[in-house]
Amino acid sequence: KEEGSEDEGKDIFMEKTDLLRNGKMLNKKSKKKSNIKVHLVGSSRLTLREHVRYIPKLFWYMVPLFAVYIAEYMINQGLFELLYYQNTRAFTLCVDAHEQYRWLQVMYQFGVFISRSSVNLIHIRWFWILSVLQVVNFVFFFCEALYQFIPSYWITFLLILYEGLLGGGVYVNAFYSLSVEVPQDQREFSMGVASVADSSGITAAAIASIFIHNYICSR
Repeated sequence: KEEGSEDEGKDIFMEKTDLLRNGKMLNKKSKKKSNIKVHLVGSSRLTLREHVRYIPKLFWYMVPLFAVYIAEYMINQGLFELLYYQNTRAFTLCVDAHEQYRWLQVMYQFGVFISRSSVNLIHIRWFWILSVLQVVNFVFFFCEALYQFIPSYWITFLLILYEGLLGGGVYVNAFYSLSVEVPQDQREFSMGVASVADSSGITAAAIASIFIHNYICSR
């Protein structure tokens, strides 16, 4: 009987310790949940009016993005197909008439790839300068499509690489600066709004390229 009572006492003791442990675990979980609730309440989202009031501060990022994209896509969509060269031989390389447009597009994308991969090495704070240079680039290629004064295809080949570097440079530096400089509570909204600028630039360039192409072909 004494041994049986000792066993029962041990079982009761083990049950009590298990209950105490489970109680402590529940308390810890409830504390974590309460902390999460407090954190969520503390970081409540801003109102739509507060977001809209912040948009003018994003023009520093949006205007260069719009400018660089409308300029480079007017080159790509309205002028590339009008750039044709007889002199395409350099060293042992030679590009025929059907390959010129294709390789210009490849070179443009290569330039974009290089510049978009460079922000961890080189961060350009005054990226709007690159947008101005891209607009100058468009004027240059517009004149080239009209008067064809560049003597060799390979000069244009390198200039298109330069065009891609400018476009990718503005894109990556604008969004990198935005992610670092904009307050945390406005960052997600700002990223979405800024992306409208480059999309609008591409759309505007597509429309403008129709008239640019027709104008040059009519001369």
